[in-house]
Amino acid sequence: MFCGVLLGAFNGLLVVKFNITPVIATLITLSLYKGIALLLVEDGVSAIKSMGDLKMPAWFNDYGRDAVLLGLPMAFWVAVGVTALLIILQNRSLLGKYAAATGGNPTAAKLSGIKTGLVVFTLYAIVGATAALAGIARSSFMSLGDPLSGDGMELTAILVVLIGGTAFSGGEGKVLRSFVGALIIMTLTVGMLTLVPAYYQTLVIGGALLAAAASNHLVSRKRNEG
Repeated sequence: MFCGVLLGAFNGLLVVKFNITPVIATLITLSLYKGIALLLVEDGVSAIKSMGDLKMPAWFNDYGRDAVLLGLPMAFWVAVGVTALLIILQNRSLLGKYAAATGGNPTAAKLSGIKTGLVVFTLYAIVGATAALAGIARSSFMSLGDPLSGDGMELTAILVVLIGGTAFSGGEGKVLRSFVGALIIMTLTVGMLTLVPAYYQTLVIGGALLAAAASNHLVSRKRNEG
């Protein structure tokens, strides 16, 4: 989690201090961090089940696998708790209000006295922490650490926030809606495993992403016209 905060903060540094476009900064660090992770893997193997004499403890494997409540593992309930905390942060804190203002109109936000750079930097650090938490849950579920296990999930993450109604133009978006979007994608993915051949699944996700992006654009344009 500590490493996640540091790596997320580095992303924020690239955006705030070096004025690198957020998407480009994310792609740069995606490759950089993945490369570092692969270097940490012994013997060039793409997964770690143990490090020397240190084996993965049983509780770690149970975290993402064993049902603890309503047939769901602890990792799911931790995600629910983190989501609730972020909802409160978004709706009840100055950071949430400043984030919306910065995303909607950074120039106006800066002129009104908001330290927009600090806001963006803090949000990137928070994203890094949540990404690390997701990585812990995935490693627990798979019972190994694999730097390549998240390949291809970038588009899924984009699709989740688009379905949740987050505007790529900024200033519009809710944590709860993104959480619901994630549940929808999970349901769709599980359904496709049984109904759609594997080679069609990527096509379905791509089509859903196109539809969500088009819908997001139309909503944003209508809001601006109104």
